[in-house]
Amino acid sequence: MTTREFEVEAYKFLASLAADPRVQTLRKADLASPDHVSYKCGSSESFEAMRRLLEGEYVSDYVHQSCIAGRRIAYFRLHSALCHALHAPFGPISFVELADQKPDGSQQDGFDHIEIYPRKSNKPYEVITYQKLVSEVLGLFPGSRVHYVGQFHRTTWDVLFENGAILRLTQGPLIEKIKREMQ
Repeated sequence: MTTREFEVEAYKFLASLAADPRVQTLRKADLASPDHVSYKCGSSESFEAMRRLLEGEYVSDYVHQSCIAGRRIAYFRLHSALCHALHAPFGPISFVELADQKPDGSQQDGFDHIEIYPRKSNKPYEVITYQKLVSEVLGLFPGSRVHYVGQFHRTTWDVLFENGAILRLTQGPLIEKIKREMQ
């Protein structure tokens, strides 16, 4: 895969989410900021190739890799954001999470999810909490499409779309968690 092909696939993934009327309503509510988009790899070889691509001189300027749940996860800060604000569901995305194949071999190559968190308000009287974001999402996506996911390293709420894409709600940016763990 080339850098351009990666960008095109990211655009398609994000545009498919942005086209959903419920996502448009959530975006208009202006409660969330985008954290990252996640690309899952179907093999260790695919992970290595994608890592080399994303580590390219003009692609990213930061990478952090760790082992989570028995597989490598790399987190990249891109030089240029994926998708400008008109095409990304919650604004431009500057971070990519790259996940190696799970030990059970269940993943295929491709974009999997976008993570969002409560945006920081610039108005002193406005507080946007994680609970407020979750409540808004539960109202927009009733039924079994929203799942609470408790993991040993964090908890999230996941919205599952018909096309397999996931909108993941988290309490804050992953980069902040990485910084805390590195101290």
